[in-house]
Amino acid sequence: MDTTGFLWPTSSSQSDVVGTVAWSGIDGILTENYDSQQSTTFASCMISWPPLAYTYRLIASFAGAMLGAVLPVGALLVGYAVGIKRGRAMGLVYDHQVLLACNGKTSRNLADTLTYWPGVAIVEWAAYGGPADDLGFADGNALTREEIVAAGLSLGLSARLDGPPPGPRPVTPQVDTMRLALYYTLAPERPRRATALLFT
Repeated sequence: MDTTGFLWPTSSSQSDVVGTVAWSGIDGILTENYDSQQSTTFASCMISWPPLAYTYRLIASFAGAMLGAVLPVGALLVGYAVGIKRGRAMGLVYDHQVLLACNGKTSRNLADTLTYWPGVAIVEWAAYGGPADDLGFADGNALTREEIVAAGLSLGLSARLDGPPPGPRPVTPQVDTMRLALYYTLAPERPRRATALLFT
């Protein structure tokens, strides 16, 4: 098994296909910020509690040209590892959806819906998938190298904004960056058919 190593997004966007709360500063996810106090470089949003709400889908895109440069011809995808570096300035925040998508195909929802994001002034990596985890890209939903190179990959995150009792307080999820590693094997070459030469 081989791996591309962790790759970083080439562009960012958001979609209101899910959620009601928009993100600001979404270009901040294109680079990792090592100082957890510099929250102005994060993608973030804020809502007062109550009510419970969900964010728009924050999308990190990985260009097909970049993926084609690190995935050799003949690569068979066997696993995907996702990392999201995130935290919260205030309030309670959980994953709502974590989805990898390509060419109309979507992974299973990877979200950890039971664990709070890290607390005030802390951003930490959350890991999803792994070297042998196909994320639901199997059988008829499997991805090929050709699809990935042609369409690229997009990693989408939606957060659930909650609030601890008692009383109202702002809820502020923050995302520093996202990353993705692909794991693959190489298809064996077909043996060449021997040709017999007959001499008369």
